[in-house]
Amino acid sequence: MNQIIYYMPNYMTGGMSGSYQCSADQKVTIRYPEGKDDEAEKLLSMVMSSIRINPEWQNAVQQIFNNV
Repeated sequence: MNQIIYYMPNYMTGGMSGSYQCSADQKVTIRYPEGKDDEAEKLLSMVMSSIRINPEWQNAVQQIFNNV
């Protein structure tokens, strides 16, 4: 999870303005014995291509965005 918050002076009102950016990033690593680069690459490729998003979770997330 990443969150970036910017605060800056608001010269129109004399107050402060804020900007928020949030993101969720995916990081994947694989450990393998030395010399097994090709096998590890094939395995990681297969694992990454088989990942599927749960439709119920995706719909719940979309509903939150719609509500905002």
